[in-house]
Amino acid sequence: TPLALSGAGSAGPQLRNLARFMREYTSISAQVRPRSPHRRFTNRALLDDPIHFLLQGLPRPHADSSSVARAHRHPFRPEPLTHFSPTELRLLGDYLRGGGLLYIEGGPPYLGEMFAHLRRAFDDSVHMIQLPASHPVYHAYYHFKNGFPGERKEADSSSSHPRGYPLGLWGVEIDGEVAAIFSDLPLLGRLHLPANYFKEAVSRSRPPLNALANIVAYGMTRSRGLTAREPLPLWTRINNTSP
Repeated sequence: TPLALSGAGSAGPQLRNLARFMREYTSISAQVRPRSPHRRFTNRALLDDPIHFLLQGLPRPHADSSSVARAHRHPFRPEPLTHFSPTELRLLGDYLRGGGLLYIEGGPPYLGEMFAHLRRAFDDSVHMIQLPASHPVYHAYYHFKNGFPGERKEADSSSSHPRGYPLGLWGVEIDGEVAAIFSDLPLLGRLHLPANYFKEAVSRSRPPLNALANIVAYGMTRSRGLTAREPLPLWTRINNTSP
């Protein structure tokens, strides 16, 4: 379901392009609901989706951006990039506890804010972990031995905080399983697949598309996920090669 929340969402063409790629190039029949994007995470129908994508976007005005609120900000304090109401945070918590998956992509300040929102949703009881190369997300459809494009799991293992903020995929666990994936890799946000030359664009963007296929496959096959499970997913029988 497309989302256009305050500073985060998936209302652009990237989500539909990804779904088309999944249908035409993999054995996963991914669909995007044909409706206008939700502007708040308050509709309980959103709890039925196995995965939601929250890309960094332009912030929208909200209640805290009134002239009174701005008057109490000192001039050196940056405006927040995102905003979630208490109602939205409660529903996000319900979504993750119920088996949903969040994929959150953007720059370090945005990712930091989104992690702070999740901490509030779970009363500070969650923490972030770096995903090892053995994590199922790297092998859910295609096999990435050393991380997704832009990652170097073997090289990064010797340095706990490269570039001041760890590059690549990190996750938040709920009940022992990763339920929110944080990424500063430009996998989905910069995806551009024009309909009039879709095949040519796919061939140029295949590495990030393969990584995104893994994220979708992980969201659909995780043990606590919201997708109806098959005894053995078809792609485990027909696809066993690295990209």
